[in-house]
Amino acid sequence: MKSKLGSRLPSFTDAEKASLKGSADFFGLNHYGSAFTRDKPTPANYGKPGGTPVAYWNDFEAQGFHTPAMPNGASVWLYAVPWGLRKLLNWVHRRYGGPPIYVTENGWSTPGDEPWEQGVRDYGRVQFYANYTSEMQRAINEDGVDVRGYFAWSLMDNFEWERGYSERFGLVYTNFQTGERHVKSSARWYSAALQANAVVDPAPFLAPPPSDCPLCEGCDHRLGEVNSAAAAAASAHNVIVGYSALTVAFAGIAAAVVTAGGIASVVLLRSTDPRRRGRGKEDMEMLEPELPQE
Repeated sequence: MKSKLGSRLPSFTDAEKASLKGSADFFGLNHYGSAFTRDKPTPANYGKPGGTPVAYWNDFEAQGFHTPAMPNGASVWLYAVPWGLRKLLNWVHRRYGGPPIYVTENGWSTPGDEPWEQGVRDYGRVQFYANYTSEMQRAINEDGVDVRGYFAWSLMDNFEWERGYSERFGLVYTNFQTGERHVKSSARWYSAALQANAVVDPAPFLAPPPSDCPLCEGCDHRLGEVNSAAAAAASAHNVIVGYSALTVAFAGIAAAVVTAGGIASVVLLRSTDPRRRGRGKEDMEMLEPELPQE
């Protein structure tokens, strides 16, 4: 990188280097999707007078691509690749000497114009969170990565930077005209994970909620009665889990979670679904998928 970018890189004095080195308390990681890449070298005259002008994506010298096995969200750049998170966590762990890691953003987008009746049944987001937290769990248990926290993006649908209201990332559906909110299936799954202190099986949340759902408007079913068996299966690796950007516990979703400083604390170590436990070398093929043929 130094030889390629040269003077375009920032420079630091010896004193600044000494002050910066090892000064971080933790590594904060925003992560959403992954892609395969193929080599795309720049021409010999790249960046030279009269040659090809420099550009950020050209500096990258690679071309990203996706396969049909990678679902695409409403965002053109977002492809769900759960094993990508595990690989990235391992890379950060190895590259920076095992620092504490907080996944500070992770989430899935749906169209901004979907009506609430459709938006609350966000089964793709349920699967996204279940699969991504499962791979994070494997990075902790099987690879020894020091992951301390996980924050979902986001608590509710909001104004998404340059995309505005055209995309939704929330666990809670927001009517952008009236401000009315509706709990989504992903919120029900996330609440169960918080309460169970485990990566719970997403299957029960991939269908319309029961009439006595503890998170549905107007019902009186108590949140504490959900997934009690899952709660008993939890282990003792402390991981902070919360909602990115909004440091509040949303009433009715995280009501069973004790909060400190506005951050919801939860354990995420062992899956309650036996199909998700103890996977190792026998399924590394899923982590290292074969590249598609040209």
